[in-house]
Amino acid sequence: MRHRIPTIAAAIACLLAVAPGSALAVGTLDQSQTNTSGYMIYWLKPDSLAQSFTAGRTGKLDTVEINADAVGKAVTVQILAHTGIVLAKKTQTLNDSGWTQIHFTTPPNVTTGVAYAIEVTPSGEVGWRGDCSNSYAGGTARVQEGSTWYSIPGWATTFGAYLPDYCAQDFAFRTYVTPPPAPTKKPTLAPTPTSTPTPTLTSTPTPTSSTTASPAETVLAGTGAPAATGAPAAATPGSQSGSQSGSGSTDSTLPILGAAIGGVALGLVVAGFALLLLRRRQRAN
Repeated sequence: MRHRIPTIAAAIACLLAVAPGSALAVGTLDQSQTNTSGYMIYWLKPDSLAQSFTAGRTGKLDTVEINADAVGKAVTVQILAHTGIVLAKKTQTLNDSGWTQIHFTTPPNVTTGVAYAIEVTPSGEVGWRGDCSNSYAGGTARVQEGSTWYSIPGWATTFGAYLPDYCAQDFAFRTYVTPPPAPTKKPTLAPTPTSTPTPTLTSTPTPTSSTTASPAETVLAGTGAPAATGAPAAATPGSQSGSQSGSGSTDSTLPILGAAIGGVALGLVVAGFALLLLRRRQRAN
C-alpha cells in the first residue's frame, strides 16, 4: 500500500497535465531542431548554454522543449530577446534522458521574423545534446564564458581545448507558440430611426370687410393701375351696384321699405273709396 500512493499521485498529475483547458496547454509547434546524433558534452557551472532561434509565428511562447540532462539537478531556463533582455524564466529539474518540456506561467510575446534565444544555466553540470551539421538555419548553439558568448567550436579554439567533439552547431530544441485571439468583431448598431415632425397647423385669419376687396374691386385692380394703399378703389356705376348688392348695406334697404309703405297707403285709399261708394248706393236705395 505504501508504494501505491506515489503511483496514484503521479497518475493524477499526468491527467491534470493533459486535461483540456489546463494551465499546461501547449501551443502550436513553431521552431525545432531535433537531431541529437552528433554531439553530447557536459558543461559545468557557471557556464551557460544557449540556442538562438527565429520565431516563425506571432503569439505567446508558452512552452519550449530541450533534449538535455542535468544529472538530476535543476537548471534555470530563460527566454532572451535579441537585445539580451530576459522575457521569461523558470527553474526546473530536467528528465534523466531525452526531452524535457518547460512551460512558462507568463508566456512572453514573440513576433514572426525576430530572433530570440533559449538559455540554460546549470546548478551543477548540464549536457545539451545537439547536431554538428548546422541543420537549423534560424539560429545557432552558444556557450557563455564570463560575459562573452561563443560558438562551440569558437570556444574550443579560443581556450585551446579544441577536440573533434566540440562540433555542435545547434542544440536540440522545440518551441511552441499560441497565436493571439482573433479580434472580436464589433456589432453593427442599427441606426436609430428619426421621428417625423408633426406639421403645425396655422389658422388663416378671417379677413374683415374693411380690408378684403370685393369681387368687383379684384377684377378692376387687374385692369388698371392699383389704388394707393389705404384708399378705396374708384368704382364705376356697375361696380358700385354690384358692391352694394353684395355688401347688404342700409342704403339699398330704404327704397324697398318706402315702396312697401306706399303700397299699403294706396291700398287704404282704394279701400276707403270703395267703402264710400258702397254707402252711397245704400242711401240711394
